[in-house]
Amino acid sequence: MKKVLTLIFVVALIALMPISAMAGKMLFIDEFYFFVTIPDGYYVFTRDKSESPEGWALLGEAEQEQLMQTYVDSNVYLNAVSKDDFSTEMVLTVIEGQTYKNIYNLNDFSDSKIKKELGKEWESTVQELGMKADSVEIYQNGDIKYFYTRGTVSTGGQTVYVMLYSTIVNGIMVQCNIRSTDGPLTSGEESELKQVVDSIHFTQILKNPNKSLGSSALGSALKWVIIVAVAGGVSAVANVKARKKGSAAVAPGQLASPAEQQPAAANIASGTVPVIYVCKNCGAQFNRLTAFCPNCGGSDTLVEKTGQ
Repeated sequence: MKKVLTLIFVVALIALMPISAMAGKMLFIDEFYFFVTIPDGYYVFTRDKSESPEGWALLGEAEQEQLMQTYVDSNVYLNAVSKDDFSTEMVLTVIEGQTYKNIYNLNDFSDSKIKKELGKEWESTVQELGMKADSVEIYQNGDIKYFYTRGTVSTGGQTVYVMLYSTIVNGIMVQCNIRSTDGPLTSGEESELKQVVDSIHFTQILKNPNKSLGSSALGSALKWVIIVAVAGGVSAVANVKARKKGSAAVAPGQLASPAEQQPAAANIASGTVPVIYVCKNCGAQFNRLTAFCPNCGGSDTLVEKTGQ
């Protein structure tokens, strides 16, 4: 009954949305109750293969399983790859965690407060990740406030150009980014990303149930938003390209230094199991070792998972 009522509500809401918002492929991320539209010209990959059969058909069964597991491990709910040359990719990530629940809605904070807290973490975090990035700007779209930036990161001897928009709504972190492995992003590609961001529409934006606005957690949360953007890695692009070339599929891995990236890719190509780290504090699992848990913010709580 719940699913039926949700479907009725979604259909009714779609009917009320502006016709201009219907361009491209519109998807409903039902777990978090928001819509997003991907422009034409992209193969779309979601966790529900029936929603995006054209994209999944490009991959073999083993590659599909590998990619789906990566989505689950990396909190990816939507992935889109340019149809023309597979060099451009969009990734939509959604992460839950107490840190984001404390903040609840980024829109509750002033632009100056966000920039101030970002300033405390931005430079050191970007340097730690080996990323070259522009300064952070604020973007407002209705009741949703984003911060965005663009930059580059080197991985496996290749330069990846990335632009990202991040926000916190209803206690979850939502991030949408576009990546190019074929030179700097064009103004058209950046415009397409903005269209995707503008298309994100929550069925309801709730008020923060916390007594405080979580100001003390804002800086920590924003730091992890930055890390997620860089550590998420290229998802479907490597697999699609590898299949087209007839080579072994490469795992998404981390957008970190080449020294970190190559062993991960080699492990997957050889069929060995990649290292998984689990937080001793909250139990969340990640494929990258970091000083703080991205889920609960615990310090030095990640340990290698045993018994895989």
